[in-house]
Amino acid sequence: MTKELLFTKEELEKLKQEYQRLYLEREKKLKNTPSEIFHSEDLNPEYLSFFEEIEILDKRILELKKIIEKAKLIQPSLKKDETAQLGSTVVLEDKKGKLVCITLVGNLEANPAEGKISINSPLGKALFGRKKGEKISLPSKPKNSFVIKKIEHKLD
Repeated sequence: MTKELLFTKEELEKLKQEYQRLYLEREKKLKNTPSEIFHSEDLNPEYLSFFEEIEILDKRILELKKIIEKAKLIQPSLKKDETAQLGSTVVLEDKKGKLVCITLVGNLEANPAEGKISINSPLGKALFGRKKGEKISLPSKPKNSFVIKKIEHKLD
């Protein structure tokens, strides 16, 4: 069974652009490489370096292709119920009144430094399906609780 990978529209576009850029870079390298490298009797450093670069590109291109094939676009809700879900941006308030803004995303898109939290992380699981005004806490830190102040769904 093929597992789907969840992405926002923006992140999936970035992956497709990277795939296209690397594919074109690979083709350009192959086209612009002097034929002497391929027909050399000796294993020279240029030959080895060239094929190492191509191998690195091939691996990343294949990885991106597989990710894109399994990708499923996160569809924001059009409902007015305002529950936190994939693609939602949620504003949380801690006990001290500090506000934290996060976006719930799929695993590969997660980047806590940018406020992108995986739906499968403890915080993501605690938020999923919750509504504005509800109080949440993490299983690992039950004393740290947050109140959901706002939930937005970005529509493209």
